[in-house]
Order: sequence, then structure tokens, then C-alpha cells
Amino acid sequence: MTRGDASTRPILVVGSRAQLPAAGSELKRLASVAPSELHATLAAAGALVLLEPSEFPIEGLLGIDLDIPIILSLHAPASGGRLEASPAVESLLRELTPFDRVAVASEERWRALRDRFLLTEGQRIPSAEPSEIVKETSDLLSCLGPSDIRDEKSAYRTRRDALDRVFAAAAKLISRDGELTALEVCSGVTQCAGLARRYGMSFTSLDPNPDYAQGVRQSQSESRSVETSGAADLSMQVACADLVSCVNTLQHCRDRDRGGLVQEMWRVLAPGGWLVALEEMVPRHGSGSYLGAADFETAMVEGTGGGAVLEHFEALRYPLDDLHCAGLALCSKVSGTSDAVRVHGLSLTSTSESQQELGYGSRG
Repeated sequence: MTRGDASTRPILVVGSRAQLPAAGSELKRLASVAPSELHATLAAAGALVLLEPSEFPIEGLLGIDLDIPIILSLHAPASGGRLEASPAVESLLRELTPFDRVAVASEERWRALRDRFLLTEGQRIPSAEPSEIVKETSDLLSCLGPSDIRDEKSAYRTRRDALDRVFAAAAKLISRDGELTALEVCSGVTQCAGLARRYGMSFTSLDPNPDYAQGVRQSQSESRSVETSGAADLSMQVACADLVSCVNTLQHCRDRDRGGLVQEMWRVLAPGGWLVALEEMVPRHGSGSYLGAADFETAMVEGTGGGAVLEHFEALRYPLDDLHCAGLALCSKVSGTSDAVRVHGLSLTSTSESQQELGYGSRG
């Protein structure tokens, strides 16, 4: 898919019985589409609005790099009975991101969907009216300005999938009494709250921006959101978290502050816990903030006082990029493996448990 301003592309609307607003250049009713033409049709669209999901081959959306916003309307049937989502719709719900929306008028129905599919309050359109759903879609596209929502959504999905593997491995491998405690630093809109819910962890997000902190409180009601006085002041107790993460955070720190932030994350990390950092290490599209590999290593080594054991490193490529632009590093405070020889945390004699859980290392 090519880059471009999503707000200049048409909004495809599926729903033969739905009454749409007065026709405009941005709206295009999609009556039918052959599976072989689905990818090309959606590639030219700005968003896909499914007012009547049963009229669309949703199975064709699964397993492809579909990075336009999807707005899914799940209104109650006219009989007032319980709405049963098809297996395809349920699979699609599991794939939604903060760039997608679910239109549900019923508060009870929304809470059930939110809890089951790990949705956030910000993803909800609290209306079943087609005109309101289309308006919300237009607003979603226009608020991004010249940025490309495809690029943002594809990058988000790549980071989410990588972090999902980390959280799944942590749930199995980190020793603890009771539930695991996860902490995300400078979380912004947070990529980890839903993952913590999925794997039964308590979750706290920290951010010095009060608007972001308030947004997390509103969208993730089960999570704790704390405002901090600065990036290097986490205002948390020593060894209070089993899993500490940051996403695209270190790259935005000033050089003199980066080591202090890692030091704070290391301080609040409990023995046996994991410190996870995901950063962009190559400038994307020729510009933007990034953290070079040498600076990444320096921050992790100096911030942890040399005490971190590198359990896993993974290079990530976003679907619309040609290069592997991001890197994910996982360090343990006390290694849970028994490798005979380690150099900078990389096993020379066997594959560590964390590498096995994350799908890396030799298979023997």
C-alpha cells in the first residue's frame, strides 16, 4: 500500500438498508466486492465502515495487512434479543487497534464487548445511527491532519504483536506470588494496558503529560494511571513491578536524561523481573526521532549499572517500511536461565527459556 493522506480517500460504507447522510465526495457505498478484488478496493479507501457486517466478506480482512481504520457497527437486533457475533466478527474484534471503532448503543453490550475483546473506551461510538457513525469516521480521519493513518496503524500493530509475545512469555516465566505487576513508563496512549489485562496482570501507566494520564484513566478503567513530575522521576516504590516497559520513550529523551530514566525503571523493577524497551533505531521516512544502536546500548548498560542480562533482542520491520527500523530489548534483573557461558546476556551454549517462549534461538 502506498502512503498518502487518508482523509483524501473515500470512506467505504457497507449497509444496503442504512440511510446515509447526503452524498458527498468522501462517501462511497460498497454494494459488493469479489474476494479477489478486496485488497485493491480497500487500498484505495480512507476507511471501511461496516454498518451491516453480514453483507461483507469479513473473512477476507483477516490475516492481511489492512491498515485503514475499520468502523464496526454492532447494533442490537430489532427483536431486542441478544446480539451474537459471528466467528469472523469475533476474530476481527480481536484485531482492532486504537485507530478503529466499534459502534454500540447499548451500555451493557459495550461493557461485555470491551471486557471480552480488550477494547478501550476511546474505541467506542455510542450510537447506532449511520449518520453519527459516518461523522465519527470523518472526524477520526480529519484529526490526523497530513499524517498517514495507514503508517501509524501498521506500526502500532507490529509493536503490539511483538509486545504480546513478551507479555505471554512473562506470564509463564517470571516467578511471583500472586498476579504479576506491569508498569509502562511515559505511556502516552499506552500499548500495554490491554496486554496486561489479557494475561491477568495488574497494570499502572506513568506519564508526565496530564492529558495522556487522564486519557488512560478514561479509556482503561481497570488500570491505574499516575502523573509524574518528569521522565526521570517515576514516583514509585523500589522493586514494585515485575514487568517494566517503555515504547518509543528513550528516543525522545535528551541524552543527559536517558540514563536517568533507565536507572529509575531499574530501581522500580523487582528482582527476577523484566525490563522491556521498544525504540525506533533508524529514522523513518528520512526524518523523525530515533535512538541509535550505540546510544540504546549505552542507556541500558549505564542505567542498570551493568546489572542487566540481555535475554532477547528483536529487530522489527513495519509493513510500510523497507528497513527494520525498530528494536525490542528484553533484560532481566536476575537471569532465570542456567546457561554455562554468557557474553552480554547472549547464550553461547543453549537457548534460554525466554528466547524459546518468544520463538527465537536454536531448536536442537
